[in-house]
Amino acid sequence: MFFGQGAGSHATASAVMGDVLEVARRIQSGEKPQQGNTYSDKLPFTNTDDLVTRAYIRFTVEDRPGVLAAMSAVFADHGVSVYSVIQRGKNEQDAAEVAYVTHSTREGDLRAVLEDIAKLDHILAGAAPTLIRVIK
Repeated sequence: MFFGQGAGSHATASAVMGDVLEVARRIQSGEKPQQGNTYSDKLPFTNTDDLVTRAYIRFTVEDRPGVLAAMSAVFADHGVSVYSVIQRGKNEQDAAEVAYVTHSTREGDLRAVLEDIAKLDHILAGAAPTLIRVIK
């Protein structure tokens, strides 16, 4: 699979249909299928742990004193700098929503933060955290 920024819905649809029609034309004319690809085997692969991005992370947590402090300590322990944090009060399950946006940091460090927060007693409530990479 190849992916990247698209040219837009109409331009992308036009390119896909052009490829489909080219394959159909080759089949109908008895030509051999075109072999090859649009990538280079020489492109380097990056370990996802080394990917550096900002991140948005949302947690559902118990709404009690000390939760933010315990979570902030985990971010600090892994060298992940927090750009902003927002807490929204209790929901129907007496839990709070806490959303962090980080400064640019390594993916491996973000995963370590999520793992360590999950190990803390009486912090997470409900669903697993949501992590979205923020590409600027």
